[in-house]
Parts: sequence; C-alpha cells; structure tokens
Amino acid sequence: MSETTPHTDMEERIRALKASRERILIRLVTAISRSCSIYGARTIRPLGLSISQIIVLGEVLGNNGCRQEELRIYVALDKGNVTRALQRLEKMGLVTRKHDPVDRRVVRVYVTEKALSIEGELFALAGHLDDKLTAGFSREEHETLIQLLLRMEATARALAKSGDAQAEPSSS
Repeated sequence: MSETTPHTDMEERIRALKASRERILIRLVTAISRSCSIYGARTIRPLGLSISQIIVLGEVLGNNGCRQEELRIYVALDKGNVTRALQRLEKMGLVTRKHDPVDRRVVRVYVTEKALSIEGELFALAGHLDDKLTAGFSREEHETLIQLLLRMEATARALAKSGDAQAEPSSS
C-alpha cells in the first residue's frame, strides 16, 4: 500500500488544475464577477449609477443608519471605493452621512426618500440578473447554489479578515 504525502497530494492537485484551468474556483468566481459587472453596468446605465454605487446603496437600504466603516465590511470594497461611492450617492441625493450624536468620530449613513423611491427598481434589476445567471437551473439547483455561495462567501470573508496570506509550499 503506497502512502501519499501532503507534498505529493499537492503535486497531484497542481497537475489536475493545470489540466483543467476552467475549473479553478478563483478563475470562475472572478470571470462571473467581471461579466456581471459589465452586464450590470449596461443594465443600470439609465439610473446613472455605477456597480459599486449600486452595491453600496443596496447595503445602506438594508442597513439604514449603519456606520460607514461597517459598510466597507458589508460590501467588501476598500475604503477609497466606499468613500467615492458614498460621495457620489450623496451628491445624487440618495444617501446622507451624519456624525453619530454619541460618538462624533463615527459617521453613519442613511438612505433618503429619493433612494427609497428607486429601491423597487434596484431589486428588480438584481432579480433580473439573478434570473439571467441561473436560467435553466431547477429550484433545487438554484437553492443549492445559493447555499454553497453563502458558505464560500463566509469562508472568503474569514480569510480576508484573518490576514493570513502565507503561500503554501510550492511543488517546483
């Protein structure tokens, strides 16, 4: 009986990934994200918003009065992108930012009536994209996909939060 070592297991995994690059998860997730961004940008053009702004606005709609720093974590965008998106949304009259009355260092973000008036349209667009992406999926496949992606998102967020960027040993 032959024993496998972590080193040979990794070599085997690398060979398998090289043989079928299209099955590498990070490649798939990135390709889906980029394609959705391109399609989404065309779809939301009439609203005059970018994908980042839509993502930020969607989170504020669901977490009205959240701290700006919390918002950055919810949307998984860097501080600069969130700040720029909020500045643009504020200029468009869709959100307001106010200092917390208890802790003036904290900035809270609130939706406006104008944002509430387009909330249905934003979620209709999100639903439309979801439908396009999962066309041909059964209800069970759709639900399984959502559950798996939620687990993957939680893992990815934990990895990002951990700061653990150590490279695994290479097989070269």
